[in-house]
Amino acid sequence: MGVMKTIKYQIMTLLLLAQLILSCTASAAPSQGKIRIDFDFDSRNASDWKNIYVIWLENEEGAIQNLYVCERLLDGSITDYESALPFWHLNRYNSGDETFREEVDAVTGPTEANRDFTLTAPINESLGENFTLYFEIDQSFNFNDWFPGKAYDMRDQPSVVYAADIDLSDDRTEYDLSILGFVPMYERSRYGNFSFTTEDQKAYEAGTLAFAKGEIFEEMRYITHGRNTEKGVISFGPEDRAQSAIRSVTAITATVEK
Repeated sequence: MGVMKTIKYQIMTLLLLAQLILSCTASAAPSQGKIRIDFDFDSRNASDWKNIYVIWLENEEGAIQNLYVCERLLDGSITDYESALPFWHLNRYNSGDETFREEVDAVTGPTEANRDFTLTAPINESLGENFTLYFEIDQSFNFNDWFPGKAYDMRDQPSVVYAADIDLSDDRTEYDLSILGFVPMYERSRYGNFSFTTEDQKAYEAGTLAFAKGEIFEEMRYITHGRNTEKGVISFGPEDRAQSAIRSVTAITATVEK
């Protein structure tokens, strides 16, 4: 009887070991070097509210490798979480299949809130040599002249998307991420306290300027500058870094190890 138990135990152990090996083999995609992202945060200009962010790689064919997702985005612990980080959340996560969501779970973790941090990850070989590094950041209850909503009504400044195009065939190894634009979390009709400049309003009404939920809007002066109203004409005022949603972001850089 003891011998039978021993054999049974050994068989079960081998089966579990085989399953573990197969699982690791399936989940660990072949890599082609590493990428390190350094986020530099100016705590002197930080909001009273914690930031939230998502970081991913994506090539022109639409292949995505998620590098880090703040768990607060997905666990419902932030207000109106379905609209936070809308570019990634609406266009990538909500359109992803079950496999994609499982991959997201694997890189989801606590927020390094309002501080510097460094993230290092392998680069999946399936991306090829040319891809883009994206970093979307959001800060709740953060108002300025253009998004002056009352506290807690969530008409605050939208998320901001940073990016850098990376070519592994190049000798270059260091990249500075630059701003692509901001991303509205609502449709235009829900931004009751927001108004375009007079010039942009005309373009919007003519259909030549798009302002859509989850889509990048490139004119960053709605985030970085004040608002002037003179003789009924609304225009951009001077730069107003003190109220800008990106006032605490000093730099976002990436280093590739091939």
